[in-house]
Amino acid sequence: MAPPEKNAATPLLEVRNLVKHYPIQRGFLKRTVGHVKAVDDVSLTLARGETLGIVGESGSGKSTLARMLVRLEEPTSGHARIDGQDLFSLSGAHLLALRRRMQMVMQDPYTSLNPRMTVGEIIGEPFEIHADVLPRRARPARVRELLDLVGLSPEHIHRYPHQFSGGQRQRIGIARALALSPDIVVCDEPVSALDVSIQAQVINLLEQLQAQLGLSLIFIAHDLSVVRHISDRVAVMYQGRIVEMGEAEQIYDRPDHPYTQTLLAAAPVPDPALRDARRHAGRQRAGAEG
Repeated sequence: MAPPEKNAATPLLEVRNLVKHYPIQRGFLKRTVGHVKAVDDVSLTLARGETLGIVGESGSGKSTLARMLVRLEEPTSGHARIDGQDLFSLSGAHLLALRRRMQMVMQDPYTSLNPRMTVGEIIGEPFEIHADVLPRRARPARVRELLDLVGLSPEHIHRYPHQFSGGQRQRIGIARALALSPDIVVCDEPVSALDVSIQAQVINLLEQLQAQLGLSLIFIAHDLSVVRHISDRVAVMYQGRIVEMGEAEQIYDRPDHPYTQTLLAAAPVPDPALRDARRHAGRQRAGAEG
C-alpha cells in the first residue's frame, strides 16, 4: 500500500489549547501556593506523512507535551483529536484501541528497555497488551521481521539489552514502537543520548521508515541541526508556549521571534563565513527593531 500523501488537507492530529499545570505545594498541610505552567495553551496540527519538529531549551515543555499526547500525562485542560476522535475523553478499551495509532520512542535507550527481558520479549510485549492484533503463533515471526526492519539481525531475538550498543538499543525501541503499525510516532529526544555518528544513522533510519510505512512523526529535540534535517515544519517552544511555527526553511532562514533568533545564534556553526553572516543578520534585525 502506498504511503499517505504529505500535508493532506485534513490533519491527522489536531491539538487545541493544551495546558498542563503542576501545583506548587508548601507547608505541613501541602497547601497549593502556585502552579508551574509546563505547557501553556499549545495548539498544533500534524498532517499524514509529515514530520513536525519541536525545539526548545530544557524545561520549555517539549517532553511534557509529548507525554500528554500519548496519555502518559493527563492535561489540565485542552483537546487533542486523532481523525476527529478526542484523545482525552477516552478510557478503557476505547483508549487502548486508540493507543495503537500513536506510539512513542523514549529519550534514553539505556533505561527505556527492561534489562530482565530479551529483545524478543521487549518487541513482542505490545502484542501481549493488544492480544487481538496478532495470533500468538505468529508473533515470533513478526518480531524477527521488525528487527530486520530496523537494521538488526533477527538472530538477536534471544539477547538482552546489555548486549547491545546505545544505537542498537534505540533501534530496538523503534521496533517496539512500530509493532502495532501506528499512524503517529512521537520521538522524544531519540538521539540526544547517542554519539554524533550514531545519531545520523538513527535519523536516516527514521526517514526511511517514514517513507516506507507512511508514518507521521513528532520529533522533539534541542539540537537544531538534527531537527532541520528531518522536519517538514518546526515549532519553537519557550516557557510552555509555542512562540513560532512554520516551514523548516522559513524558521531557520528567516526567524521572526527573538527567542528563535537567540536559539539559532547560539547553535555552533563550523563555517566561519556563515557564522559571521548570521551574526551580521542578527545585528541588522536588532537595529531595525530598535
